[in-house]
Amino acid sequence: DVQGIYVPTDNTLASTMGSVKQVAEANKLPVVAASTDQVKAGGLATYGIDYYELGRQTGEMALEIIEEGADPATMPIQSSKVLDLVVNEDVAKALGIDPASITVPE
Repeated sequence: DVQGIYVPTDNTLASTMGSVKQVAEANKLPVVAASTDQVKAGGLATYGIDYYELGRQTGEMALEIIEEGADPATMPIQSSKVLDLVVNEDVAKALGIDPASITVPE
């Protein structure tokens, strides 16, 4: 009675996206993923982390340490400032879903 699959940002699951994709396609199940890379690998959609942008944000933190002498022990914890809605249009169409109908609620 599974109606969909969620794949969190987990290296073990992310590395198995090919297998997850095969099972999802065979059973016509949408896969909502936690990262843009997982959508590119066969997931339906994500409103999640863009690892390039996260790396950029991390680089800005490193510059604070190197150039401004910030103490990593006292720097505030940050989460990703950029989240992207990414829809795999081919997967959406294969599932009979209009890609334009997938939106982020306001």
